[in-house]
Amino acid sequence: RPQSLRALSTLWSSTDRGNYVPSARRAGYSRADWMGGVETWTTAARVRGGNPFRHRVGFWETNFHLATSHNKTSTWQIIRAYDDTLAALAANRPYEDVIATASLTGAVTTQYGTQYNRFYDQCYCNEDFAREFHQLGFGILGSAEPEYHERVSIKNTAAALTGIYLTSTETPNEWEAEKVNCGLDGHVPTAVEVQHTLLDGGNACAKIRQLARVSIKHPESVNNLPVMIVQGIADDEISPIEAAALRRAWRGMPQKNLLRFLRAYAVSTLF
Repeated sequence: RPQSLRALSTLWSSTDRGNYVPSARRAGYSRADWMGGVETWTTAARVRGGNPFRHRVGFWETNFHLATSHNKTSTWQIIRAYDDTLAALAANRPYEDVIATASLTGAVTTQYGTQYNRFYDQCYCNEDFAREFHQLGFGILGSAEPEYHERVSIKNTAAALTGIYLTSTETPNEWEAEKVNCGLDGHVPTAVEVQHTLLDGGNACAKIRQLARVSIKHPESVNNLPVMIVQGIADDEISPIEAAALRRAWRGMPQKNLLRFLRAYAVSTLF
């Protein structure tokens, strides 16, 4: 069976003959239930015939890497963000594309309020996710150029994240809408400079995907991201020697691919 959270939620909340969840518990797996995502994930991660590795990586990507919180989002948004992120990984897309995909989900957009960012002569924006995109997504803290990082890169990333709005494909309430759209109304009308690069995409989606391709090559990202990944997924006590080896391995990948990196780590003497 498909192992997306959406598919499993649909199965385990249904009257399908293949559903072995007791009938009294089925409603708790529905996306319409506040705890539906929690119930579905905890079962998916341990059910026989499932893929616990897939769900371990998915849990880290959605709960820690870009730090979404169910207290600020809906079950519909969390499940959609989880499935879209893992679909990008399963399609073997470069890791910067995976981070951009996760960044442009309804869960992240709602969590950080970027759907309210608008540019009309000036930026009416909050900078919360603009900062976290660099820091959480790529491990870029701006240590080498702190003033430029804060006054140019962060502010212009917030400007790049303008014109976003959410629509619903299935959700019953507008506030639970999970589909991200990047429009032109309220979007910054010019190219913006971030990390000494002009982002000239026509809308927020194009600019953020362009920025992700720049960020994955940033020296701080190359240095910090591989260590962040392994610390989050496998080993939270990494020695300086191990960190150096992880950085060499990550730097040596012409195209950054999370699953290849984790496979190589898993069969290495480091692990």
